[in-house]
Order: sequence, then C-alpha cells, then structure tokens
Amino acid sequence: MLEAAESPVIYCALATELFTVFGVDQVHVTRVSQDHSVGRGNGYRMGEGGVPEPGPEYMHHFEEMSAVRLVMDTGEPFNEPDARHSSAMDRRLTERFDVSSALFVPVGCGGDVRAVVGLISETPRTFDDEEVQLVYTLANQASAALAVLEMSTRLSARAEQQTALARAARTLNARLDLTSVLDTLCREANLSLAGDVAGVYLGDAESGGVAVAADGIEGSWHGTVMRAGEGVAGQVLVSGRPVITNAYKEEVRIPSSAALSAVETAVAVPVRWSGELKGALSVGFHSMRAISDEDMGTLEAMADLAAVACSNAEAFDHVQVQARTDSLTGLLNHGALQVRLIEEIARVRRTGGALCCLLLDLDDFKPINDQHGHLVGDQVL
Repeated sequence: MLEAAESPVIYCALATELFTVFGVDQVHVTRVSQDHSVGRGNGYRMGEGGVPEPGPEYMHHFEEMSAVRLVMDTGEPFNEPDARHSSAMDRRLTERFDVSSALFVPVGCGGDVRAVVGLISETPRTFDDEEVQLVYTLANQASAALAVLEMSTRLSARAEQQTALARAARTLNARLDLTSVLDTLCREANLSLAGDVAGVYLGDAESGGVAVAADGIEGSWHGTVMRAGEGVAGQVLVSGRPVITNAYKEEVRIPSSAALSAVETAVAVPVRWSGELKGALSVGFHSMRAISDEDMGTLEAMADLAAVACSNAEAFDHVQVQARTDSLTGLLNHGALQVRLIEEIARVRRTGGALCCLLLDLDDFKPINDQHGHLVGDQVL
C-alpha cells in the first residue's frame, strides 16, 4: 500500500483488505474537505475477481451531527451495532445503503483526518474490541501510505512551482503585450498547481470581473463576465481575500458556463496594484484536493506577477498617450499629427478617395495672453 501512486488506489487497497478480513457487505470511504464542511463518499462492494467496485459518489454535509462527523471531530473509531435506531447515524444514508450495523474509523495524515472509512453490515453485527483495533491498524497503514504520497507530491510540486515561477518571470521581462503575458501567467499557475482550469479576471466589487486570460477552458472565454460574488474569483473581488472551496457546486454561486461545471475544488487570490484591488487569479480542479500553504504561496506570487504586468501595461499606455498628445488640450501634438497625416494620405492613395484638412484659428488670442497672462490663456484653450 505504501507504494501506491494515487489516493484512490490507497483507498481501494484498504477496502480490499477490509472485505477480505471482515467479510462485510460494503466499505464506504468519505474523503473530508479541507475545511471539514463536506465529504465526498464512495461505497464499495466486492466485485468479480475479488476487486472492490466503487459506486456513484455522494455528498455528505456536516452541518448536523453524524457518525462520520463524530469520527472526523474526535479522531476516534465509532462502533454502532444498531444503526437503524441510532441518533448518531445519518438516517438518509442509512436507508439508502441498507445499513444495519457499522464501524467507522479515521484515516489521518499530518495530524488531520483526511477520510473516514465505514464498514457496513446489512445484517445485525457487533464488532468486538479486537476487530475495532484491527480496522484501526489497517486504516493507519492507509494513513502512512497517504503521508508518503503527500510528501512525494509536495516535493515534486515544489520543484514544479519554482520552475513555473521562473518561466513566468522570464515572460514578464521579455514581453510588453499584456494579453500574451497574462495568458502565460495563467497557464503557468495552472501547471504549477496541477489544476484543470485557470483564469485571470480584472474588475471590482461593484461591476464584477471580466476574463482577460484563461487556460484549460475550450472556446472563447476572454470577455466572459464573472459577476461580483460569483465563482471564487467573484468572491475575491467582493472580499479582497483568498478563497478556497472543496465543494464548488454546493458552496459557490456558479456562473452559467459549462466550462466550470466539472470543478469540485477551486482557489482564487486577489490581484492588486497601485494599492487597489483590481482583479483575481483562480485555479479549479475536477476532483477534491487540499490546497497547501505552498500552493497558496505560488498562486499569490503568480498574482503579484500578473499585477506587475497590468501595472506596466497601464504605465506604457500612459506614456504612449503622453508622447502623442498635447498635455494642455489632449489633442494630437505636432509629431503625432504629422504621422496621422502621412497615414491618411497613404490611405486615400490606396482607396482612391478624397482627403480634406480643416484648419481652426482663434482670432485675437494674443491680446488675451498679453492682458491677462498665460494662465488665463491656457484656460481659454
């Protein structure tokens, strides 16, 4: 079990051991969300060839007390020989899965309960103390396998995140085109967190955000409006703080887009420059996934790079405007006027059209400057 490469393989191996040793009718694995607000459960039954087959995934909400929540809160096994009459059991799930007796044990990692495993008997049965201890021991083996997997994943992710940040920084230094830079930053954020979809949204708490970059989303996502409070990005625009959810469809007001319908876990961070909140960077995952401190640090660093790119673009646009216009009137200056004149002459030569030039002059303007001063003359202009 310690060599398993993915958590579903670890849970399936644990279910196989439990079926083999205890001969129960079902084994349920409820994966607990990062904030312990919801769980995603799968019920296994023994299939042909001695391989457990998982049933459809179901949601387990922890607003009310249940056996799974009790184990999650205490970190201790819970043994219920009479499930049908127990106030600690979720009656809806008890009836759905025909539970007569049950034993629940925690699967922990890093001092936190990551899942709760339930042994389900469809006929009355009492698990004695030795059986409870044996189930607990097998669950601890799964916990050790998860710890090895998490450490390996974290080390690999750390290297990838550092590489992605370096690539993103090089892109920022090499390009001035804002769209290209933000698309690259979005892609690198998605890669560094092993996400499925990512987006950059610029806006505020009143108008919401407009998608200016995306990765992993088919079709034209640019220009999509994420209303204030909608999706994790819209929540960030309202609160100004990072947002994480492991129950995207249940906890978040979802935008009307099929592109986000498969998202289960999502995280978003603010994008700020010039001392103001001006956008959000989000990454979504098609499966439930814990967001580590390293993940948050990487995403916030990507958001900082996006902020630098946007700030640079604003400054570049401002300089471009200043270089083309008269600072007093906002009209084209002499150099820009000459360029536009050459462009228009070239255009009419290509198209064969006509070109006219309108000249405006202010009569008796010099006496205003002479009598009232140049400040008044500037106001008149």
